[in-house]
Amino acid sequence: MAAMRISVDARKQDFEPALNWLAARVGGGVKQRIGNYEKHTKNDPMLAAHFRHTYALEYALFDACRYRRTTGRVPKGSAYDALYTFAVPAMRIHQQLPVEGRRPFEGKLQDFVSGTYGARPFAYEIGIATHLMHKGWDVEFVDLCGLAQFDF
Repeated sequence: MAAMRISVDARKQDFEPALNWLAARVGGGVKQRIGNYEKHTKNDPMLAAHFRHTYALEYALFDACRYRRTTGRVPKGSAYDALYTFAVPAMRIHQQLPVEGRRPFEGKLQDFVSGTYGARPFAYEIGIATHLMHKGWDVEFVDLCGLAQFDF
């Protein structure tokens, strides 16, 4: 596996491809997950704040997809910053991974749908890797390629 360094610059025109990429992989499952949470909040409204906080990326993806579906535009604003901060570099990393690393990467994306802690652990990992790349380091995702048992 070769070391990787992606562009960490993101512009508004990068949001739509990243949103489309992420939604194609986990959008349906996130819609179902959020729907289940919404059912629980009808019985216990105190849970709404907990779910929105714990699964913030999932809600942002759900809300962004709904907004795009109803308006035809990609939403902008601070409510979506964390989503785009994850989605843009995640898409770029996925595109540069060797074929054997893509399936495990997509497996980690499934935490959006079924992970106990949601997308937060994987988003944190992507955030650290992106930060290192921004500082000029090359990063190898050795865990995804089966070369070691640590992340990168």
